Amino acid sequence: MLPLPPTLMTYLDDSSCPFADSSADVYVWSVDGLPFKLHNVILSLASGYLKNMLNPTVRGTHFHEEPEPERTKYEGLPSFHFPEHSNVLDPLFRLCYPVDDPSLDSIDEVRSTLEAAKKYQMREAMKITKRKLLAFAESEPMRVYAIASQLGLEDVAVDAAKEVLKQEAQYTYTDELETIPASAYSRLLAFCESRGSTPDRLIVRRGPLPTPTVTPSPSHARAKSLSAYSPRVAGFPSSSKPAPHPFDARDADIVISASDNVQFRVFKNVIELASPVLASMLAGLSSSTERRFSTPDPVRRLSLPESSQVLSMILRICYPVDDTLPEDVHTLYLALRAAKEYKMQKAIRVLQDALFARKDDSSVAPELLYAIACCCDLHPLAAAAAKRSLRTALTDSTFATFDKYGLSGAFVQRLLSYHQRCRDAARYVVGHKWRTQLESSCRLGKWASDGQVPCWYERYMSAIAEDPWPTPATATNAELVRAAISSCQQAAGDMYGRKCRYCSDPAHIVVYTEFTRYVAETIEALENKVVLDWPGQ
Repeated sequence: MLPLPPTLMTYLDDSSCPFADSSADVYVWSVDGLPFKLHNVILSLASGYLKNMLNPTVRGTHFHEEPEPERTKYEGLPSFHFPEHSNVLDPLFRLCYPVDDPSLDSIDEVRSTLEAAKKYQMREAMKITKRKLLAFAESEPMRVYAIASQLGLEDVAVDAAKEVLKQEAQYTYTDELETIPASAYSRLLAFCESRGSTPDRLIVRRGPLPTPTVTPSPSHARAKSLSAYSPRVAGFPSSSKPAPHPFDARDADIVISASDNVQFRVFKNVIELASPVLASMLAGLSSSTERRFSTPDPVRRLSLPESSQVLSMILRICYPVDDTLPEDVHTLYLALRAAKEYKMQKAIRVLQDALFARKDDSSVAPELLYAIACCCDLHPLAAAAAKRSLRTALTDSTFATFDKYGLSGAFVQRLLSYHQRCRDAARYVVGHKWRTQLESSCRLGKWASDGQVPCWYERYMSAIAEDPWPTPATATNAELVRAAISSCQQAAGDMYGRKCRYCSDPAHIVVYTEFTRYVAETIEALENKVVLDWPGQ
């Protein structure tokens, strides 16, 4: 048995540490190598899961989705290695022992301890850490809501949502939004929009926690990453179908089977040049096949999880043939995901260009394009889609699309923040500061040669201000423009026949027309300056 390092001996000898008692009968090791000498009876009372783990001969029907730690021996006692850090296990075990509770002064400490308590189903520890989490709701309501939503703590989520509503903090970004689905964030928005009258819509999603990522994949059916893919020999099922030209060559030396049993006869040299991942898989397939059959097999057969439509697209890009792509952006997305999995650089470039070519296509919903762009980490395409989505509300259908592609709440918050900042930028033209600059640049009011403001100016600017989100079209709207100039009381002349020169003189009317165009261009320019936030930027 190897001696413990001096730092661990110091920890075990610490008189304030309750995890080194000589009567303890089980060891738990943290991922950073710190041993906790614990009492079986205390752990068993604190957690049914740990009771089953520690006493394998008295197992019940307890269910837990996590694999149990491996059982070994240390100093003659049962020993288990847990995946948590000692900074997590120490406060967790203190909550089970008859000692002072840990302070847990930060929300990060509370979160990590609560996650572990929930994982190991320690009821009392969960109660304590839930109370501590809720204590942070006043100072960090969005973080508390997102953590509660991620962990499935509905009561905490509702209380945190009330604080978010009180502070009007629903559009505030927090890192935890990266870990919850778009639908969880949409429920908070609906709660705030209804002023808290729909708490039933805050029922949080159950099930495994989503993995925080910039480009979440919707195809969780892949059991493991293709980088660790174990190639297997693919036979020819009775329902298999041959792929059309050019993937029907009889002299091909590779047969790739799609998920729908379509067989692609391809050439190894082409595949190896196109994809280092497939090249590695083929190399492993060759060696395993030769070991199995003792003699080289002239045709290697490989099964891949993609459909024949997707495989046909990415393979045609690699072959010297026509590679006309479909119009459907979802199919392009699936092909791009596969190309990225297999690191097919040419296919990645072609498919990204094909998606970006659809950025202004009115037949493609902007929220769909935004979701796909976020999944594929295409910032320019996401920005173009976000711009197209301006002045349109996010509906239940929108959030359903976001959930379909696995978008996190953070991507929704970025889109809403972009909308809000564009709206503020557009309304800036009717604000006092910008109007002062406007009058100065257009030589109106005290900057004019006669020191006067045209008769139409206030009526025109007030009409624009009535629009909650002015657009360039608002500024040049014919009805609005006509109403502002036709309501002048001196347009027809006074009792002496004198008319208002601003609305009767053609030269001044031209100035008015140019002014409206200038306002429209300014609204567009101000919105164009707003940038969509993006992870890592």
